[in-house]
Amino acid sequence: MYTIHMDGVQLFNTAVVDDPAFVVLNPKFHPDTGGNGSLSFVLPPGNRMHGSIQKMKSIVTLEQDGEQLFRGRVLDVESDVYNQKTVYCESDRSFLLDSLHAPYTYDGTVHGLFQKLIANHNQQVDAEKQFTVGQITAVSSSETVKIENESYSSTSDEIESRLLGAYGGYLRTRTVGNTTNLDWVEQYGDVNAQPIEFGVNLLDLKNKADAGDVFTVLIPLGASEINDEGEYTDPLTVESVNNGKNYIQDDAAVALYGKIWRTHSWSHEDNPQKLLEKGREYLKTGAVLETLTLKAVDMHFVDGNVRPIRVGDLVRILSNPHGVDRTVMCTSIEVDLLNPENTVYTFGEKPRTLTENYVRTENEVGGLTGGRGGGGRKSVQEEIKDIIRWCDYIWDDANAHINFNAGEINKTNDRVSVVEIDLNGVEGQIGLKAQVKTQTDLLTLHSERLSTVEVDLNGEEGKIGLKAQVETQTELLTEHNSRLSTVEIDLNGEEGQIGLKAQVKTQGDEISAAELRLDAAEGSISTKVEKDGVISAINQTAEKITISASKIDLDGHTKISSMDAEIAQINAIFAGNANADNLYVNDTVGAQTGNFTNMWFGNYKCAWKKPTVVTDITKPILAGQRIYYQDSSGATQNLWVVTGWSTQMSYSTDELEYIGK
Repeated sequence: MYTIHMDGVQLFNTAVVDDPAFVVLNPKFHPDTGGNGSLSFVLPPGNRMHGSIQKMKSIVTLEQDGEQLFRGRVLDVESDVYNQKTVYCESDRSFLLDSLHAPYTYDGTVHGLFQKLIANHNQQVDAEKQFTVGQITAVSSSETVKIENESYSSTSDEIESRLLGAYGGYLRTRTVGNTTNLDWVEQYGDVNAQPIEFGVNLLDLKNKADAGDVFTVLIPLGASEINDEGEYTDPLTVESVNNGKNYIQDDAAVALYGKIWRTHSWSHEDNPQKLLEKGREYLKTGAVLETLTLKAVDMHFVDGNVRPIRVGDLVRILSNPHGVDRTVMCTSIEVDLLNPENTVYTFGEKPRTLTENYVRTENEVGGLTGGRGGGGRKSVQEEIKDIIRWCDYIWDDANAHINFNAGEINKTNDRVSVVEIDLNGVEGQIGLKAQVKTQTDLLTLHSERLSTVEVDLNGEEGKIGLKAQVETQTELLTEHNSRLSTVEIDLNGEEGQIGLKAQVKTQGDEISAAELRLDAAEGSISTKVEKDGVISAINQTAEKITISASKIDLDGHTKISSMDAEIAQINAIFAGNANADNLYVNDTVGAQTGNFTNMWFGNYKCAWKKPTVVTDITKPILAGQRIYYQDSSGATQNLWVVTGWSTQMSYSTDELEYIGK
C-alpha cells in the first residue's frame, strides 16, 4: 500500500478508491543513486489538498507499508484548463542548495569536514530542512584534508566537489522518527535476496553496453604539489611500485576490446601503493559498463515477506535466453504507484548524457590540477594555497543555451586568466572570449595589464566580429601613464560590408585611430585617420572621390584632365608652368612661365602685394626693366621684368595703369 502526505496531511492512499478527497492521477516515483529522486502526481479539484500546495515550502512524503521511501518539497505546480494541478517534488537532498558557505579554511579529518558543512547548513535553514549526520563509510575516519576556500558556495556544491568528487561514495537520506539522517556511504543499498528471473518475474529486458565509457588500460594519478614558482608539479603515479610502469591494464578486456586508455585522478592520494590499489579496483569497472533496463514484478507484492527491491540494492539478474547471470546494483527505479507491473528498473551504470560526461570530465580535470577534492554536479573549484582554478558551465535546455567558462587566479604571480564559450541555439550565435590580467608591484613601480580577445559568430545575421585589446596602467613614483590599444574586424555577409579599425588611446585622452570600411551594397570605400584631434578622410564611390584633410601633399607627376572650382585660394605656388582662367595667389615663387586670363594677387586684380618675380609679360620690354603701376589705393607699385618679349600686351586701365619704367 502506498500513501502520500503533504505537510502531514494524507492526500493519497492506494487502499482508498471511492473517496474523491484521496484521488490522485498518474503518481510516479523515481528514486536514483545520484540522490536526485523525484515524485510527481496530478491533483484533481476534488482532492482534499488541492488548494493547500505551497511551492518550495510544502513537505511531501511517500510511504510503502509504513516505510518512508521519499521525502522532499514541492518544486513546481502547473494547472490545466480543467483546474487539475500537476505537482513535481524534488528530494530532501535539494535542501543543501539553500545554504551558503562563506570563505573558510580547514585542516582536519574528512569526517570532520563533512560534519562542519552540515552544521553550517543547519544554522541557516528552517527545522524541516535540517539534517543529522548519519553513517560515514565512504572514507576512513583517519583521512585528513587541508582546504582554503576563498569564495561563497552552496553546501551541495561543497559536498559534491570536496567530498564526493574526491573520495567517492553516495549521499543518502533516512528518516527515523522526526530525525532526518544524511549518510555518506560507500555502498548505497544492501544485497537483496530476491532475484529477477526469466520465466518468473522478468517481463522485459534491454541490455546496452555504453561503448563510449569502456577502457582497458588505466593511468592512475595522485596528488600534485606546488613548486617555488607557484606551478603544479606532475601528479603522483604508480611507476615506483609498478615495475617502472605508470599504467595498469586488464589483460582479459584487452583481448576483447584492444587497448583503450583512460586516466583517473585521486587528487588527495599521496601514497603510490594505495594509489595502485585504488587504480586496480577502478580498472575492474572499465569493461563492465553494461546497462540493464527491465520490467519486472516485485515479488513483495505477491508475498509480503519478500523484501522489496530498493534503489542501490545488489540484485541477481538471471535470464538464460539473454545470456545474463550476474549480480548488479539497481541504480534507478521508475515506479508507477497505481500500476506496479509497469515499474522499470535500471541496473548497472546508467549511460551518461553529454551533461553528465562533462561533469565527469570536470572531476578529472580537478584531480589533475592537484586539488584536495574535485568534481561535482555543477562545478569544480580547486584552491591550493594562493591558487584558485575552476571549471563551470550553464546548461539550459529550455532556451537552447550552453555556457562554459574556466580560469585561474594565481596570487603567487598576480595573474588572472579566464576563457569562456557561449553557445546560443535560439539566436544561432557563438561567442568566444579569452582574457588575462597581470600585475607587477615593485618598490616605486606599479603596473597592470589586461589583454582580451573576442570572437562573435552570428549565424542569423551572417556576421563575424573579431576584437583584440590591451590596456596598461603604469605608476612610477608620482607619474601615471595609461594606454588602451584596440583592433577590430567586422564582417557582415548580409550587408556586404567589411570594417577594419585600429585605435590607440593614451594618457590625457589622446587618440590615434585608423579605419577602413568596404561597402559592396553602397559601392563605396571609406578611410579615416585621426591623431590628436586632427582628422583626414577619403570617401570613394563609383562617381567621385572626396578627400578631406587640413593638408594634401601630392608628390610626383600629377595630371588633372578636368578641374572645376568656384574659388581656389593658394598661399604659394611652386611650379614650372601654371595655366588657369582665374587664380587667386598671395605669393608666387620660382614660376618660369605663367599664362592667365585673369590674375588676382591679394585683394586686387593684377596687383601684387609686394615685388614679385613674374614672367611672360607680353609687351616689348627688355629684360632688367621695371614696370610701374598704381594699385586701387593710389600707391605706386613696380614689377621687375626678368625676360623681355617682342610681342605686344593689351591691357585695360582698370586692370593695370601703366606709368612707365
